[in-house]
Amino acid sequence: MPGIRMDAILRDRIVGEAKFIRALMYFNLVTLYGNVPLTTTPPTPTDRPATVGPVELWTQIERDLTDARAALPQSYSGADVGRATWGAATALLAKAQMQQGKWSAATALLQEVIGSGVYDLMPNYADNFTDRFENNQESLFEVQFGDRSFLSAGVRGLNISRMVGPCGPSFCDGRPTRWYVEQFLQDSTVGGQVDPRLDLTIYYNKPGGMDVYGTPFATRYSADTSVLFFKKYGEYYLGLPDQDWDAAINFRVIRYADVLLLQAEALNELGRTAEAYPLVDQVRARVTLAPLPAGLSQDAMRDRILRERMFELGLEGQRWADLQRHARITPALQTADAEFQFFTAGKSELLPIPQSEIDLNPNVHQNPGW
Repeated sequence: MPGIRMDAILRDRIVGEAKFIRALMYFNLVTLYGNVPLTTTPPTPTDRPATVGPVELWTQIERDLTDARAALPQSYSGADVGRATWGAATALLAKAQMQQGKWSAATALLQEVIGSGVYDLMPNYADNFTDRFENNQESLFEVQFGDRSFLSAGVRGLNISRMVGPCGPSFCDGRPTRWYVEQFLQDSTVGGQVDPRLDLTIYYNKPGGMDVYGTPFATRYSADTSVLFFKKYGEYYLGLPDQDWDAAINFRVIRYADVLLLQAEALNELGRTAEAYPLVDQVRARVTLAPLPAGLSQDAMRDRILRERMFELGLEGQRWADLQRHARITPALQTADAEFQFFTAGKSELLPIPQSEIDLNPNVHQNPGW
């Protein structure tokens, strides 16, 4: 922030926040698109930055997060609650290193977060996805959505509830797959019940009944009771007759459960499988699931951790990166899910660069196969 006179500590913190946000944006870009333009200086109308590859992008992400975690505080108070913190920058740096297979560096950073004593799991899993417990002890970083302004002030942006929940009369954006529900049903609690995270993540025709905003699922969708809808981040807990499109629920970007499972994964990749058990079991215990079976091999533990992340972090934007860092975005996905039959090797591993970006900048190149 050259040329601006201000308190040095505040200046450094604001710069740290900006670097965290830039790193988060590039983390998403590199995992989804692979090759994108890199801009680190104030842009001008004539700029036409060239596409760069993952190596250069990850280097910049690591540099930004290293700077950010050195400048950001562990916590905030008052109106500043929700800003990027040391914990958020440290955890995101660990995630960036894990995407590159830097397991030792990642586990050291994750242990800093765990050992800080700042974070803990919420006793109730569901409390992470309402507007009643935002910025809680489990949250390292979340997108702060505003008040219920959609109907009173017109469409000024997206609130999370507009993108999830049962389809309305003229709008639907995304559906869970039948395969995902079937995977949930393969595990059970110590009392023999279905993993409670299923009922908090997905609307489905549950044996014994499930209400959808006060109406039994089988009644509301009598024309086709096989349909599935996302439930997490919905406003089902408010007693509304239907999904409102003006929810103020924050979107959780990094949770402590994510950190625990990442640490278990990194330790397992380093051959320290025994140390991964208590971390995974801590997450499972919250939802009354039994501990993992003893004696898992490294490969078996890897599979169990990725499955646990799929259930714990469903609809939180983690699955693609999870599969990517273990080279599992492959045609083999089609054998597990009859609804996923459009994979082309050498193409589908990355999203296409929007044609509008290519039209604006001749130095931006399309990803292979698109």
